[in-house]
Amino acid sequence: MQNKDLGEIQNWESMVFRPIQYLGVKLRTLELIIKYIENASSSHHTIWDIFTGTSVVAQALARTGYNLIASDAMEYSVVFASALLGVERNEDIDISAIFSEIDSVINYNATINLWEPWISEELEAVHQKNPDKLIKISQEIPQYWRPKNAREPIINLFNELSASIGNTGYSIGSIVSAFYGGTYFGISQAIEIDSIRITIQSLYNKGTIGNWEKNVLLTALLSATSDSVFSAGKHFAQAHRIRPGKDLTFIKSRIIQDRGINIRQHFKNKVNEILKCARPSNETHVAFRAKIEDVPTELFGKKKADLIYADPPYTAQQYSRFYHIPETIVNYQIPRLQIHRGKVTRGIYPDNRYKSRFCSKRQAPAAFKDLIFLSKHNKSDLVISYSGSKTGKTGNERMISLAGLLKLCNEYFGSRNITVSELDHDYRQFNQSDLAVDDRGDKEFLIYCECT
Repeated sequence: MQNKDLGEIQNWESMVFRPIQYLGVKLRTLELIIKYIENASSSHHTIWDIFTGTSVVAQALARTGYNLIASDAMEYSVVFASALLGVERNEDIDISAIFSEIDSVINYNATINLWEPWISEELEAVHQKNPDKLIKISQEIPQYWRPKNAREPIINLFNELSASIGNTGYSIGSIVSAFYGGTYFGISQAIEIDSIRITIQSLYNKGTIGNWEKNVLLTALLSATSDSVFSAGKHFAQAHRIRPGKDLTFIKSRIIQDRGINIRQHFKNKVNEILKCARPSNETHVAFRAKIEDVPTELFGKKKADLIYADPPYTAQQYSRFYHIPETIVNYQIPRLQIHRGKVTRGIYPDNRYKSRFCSKRQAPAAFKDLIFLSKHNKSDLVISYSGSKTGKTGNERMISLAGLLKLCNEYFGSRNITVSELDHDYRQFNQSDLAVDDRGDKEFLIYCECT
């Protein structure tokens, strides 16, 4: 097959909003993916981004003129897609004007008193740019899972949280403060996150804001937490580890930078950035939460997708491990913490994290088979992003090989209806026999299955 004419490539990276730092986000190759889909077929009008993640691909496709269906197994991803695709957008509401109400409604004096003297000491250390003091404070702040130094009011809070595990915590507050203050965030930042989250819910419950406005505000809040989180890679798998004998040069620099971020100001800035990118209300996009195995019943009655774009996970690394805190903030449920060898995990993970079948070597083939069957059953073309692994012997080992995935595609679409392209600026295309060797380095491919 001849190379497709890609035409003029645009800089899509500057035209979409990335809510959080995200593993495998397609910003680097976004412009190529969009142009590839544009040239795949002129008959595509509605595209289903079935692992929407940060929603950047969905945003770019919507900006190109497609109708979008966006879904994901994680609630925070659906929040991102709903906000940025303008799902249920009300143009008559000025979100910027809501800031004054948020500022007037937020009241966390009682919470500040609860966490004294650590909050005052932390703010002073931030002002002084004193990393040693910040590190010392972070190790002393009592947490739900580390109650040392807790006075009676904090112990009472921890007991109340224990009694309400699994329930929403709006009436209690302090979920972020009690579980992640002093590790992932400074205690003052955690208090601000709790306060803003509770205020967003209060405005929603009163009818001051609707679903779209709530999703915009939640997206902005999660984006601010991503900027300020004290962790390698700016995800939420583990906060930076501080232990005796470790070279803390880098950590000292980062704790000054991360703890110095003003959550409320970042939150406001993010809202304004989102409003510049969010799609208008006259576009009829859809976003919903669903796992692949539940998707067929979820989709019926919504829209018919001409093409499904799938960017699933491929390694054993569960995304819920890296983004459990955004999910907790969105749902605002008091987590039951996972215990490993008698201790809370370093990541402070909840014990009911969603586990994707795509991240299991045993279950991945069946999961991909469900995806491919879904596309064929709905008479939708299918584009699958596949990322190769250089060694196959590291933590990035793929749960399914490219050859194995192509074999499944062949079962449903037939080899003549499948095109494989290496995702570089030349769009090198291969016959399937050329891809028999799995070890092709860290390359990215697009597999296009045409439903005839």
